[in-house]
Amino acid sequence: MKKYLLSILLVFSAMLLKAQDTSAYVLLKKYYVIKEALVAGDDKLAASAATEFAANMTRLSAKQVDAETSQKLVAEAKAISDNKELEKQRDAFSPFSEDMFQLAKKISLSKSAVYRQYCPMKKMYWLSGETTIRNPYYGSMMLSCGKVVETINPK
Repeated sequence: MKKYLLSILLVFSAMLLKAQDTSAYVLLKKYYVIKEALVAGDDKLAASAATEFAANMTRLSAKQVDAETSQKLVAEAKAISDNKELEKQRDAFSPFSEDMFQLAKKISLSKSAVYRQYCPMKKMYWLSGETTIRNPYYGSMMLSCGKVVETINPK
């Protein structure tokens, strides 16, 4: 009887985890992992998180994200994951961030505010879950370079 209940619990847990992986919320969480990896200068973590982002993006239904947006974001995530040079990953992060911003304006990606931040030195944007600036384009060289330019409140 215990084995039977344990089996049911494991199946239910796996189903719950799969359901969480197909929510739009996981996209923003993966995006933030990529951003923080770039802040830290960790090209390997940025690449693996971008691979995970692409996999999660392809699992979303067309009801959540339209096909064109999905394809663009997958291609941009792959541009980050396929590059092993940190500076090329950071350059690829800019269009990826722009499309994530557009998606965040269309659908709810978070239960809390999403902040669009701007680096005046690179003239590039990124998203953050906090108002504190942690610049992914320069990392520790210019960690606090930037400003919040827009806030997307949860829907």
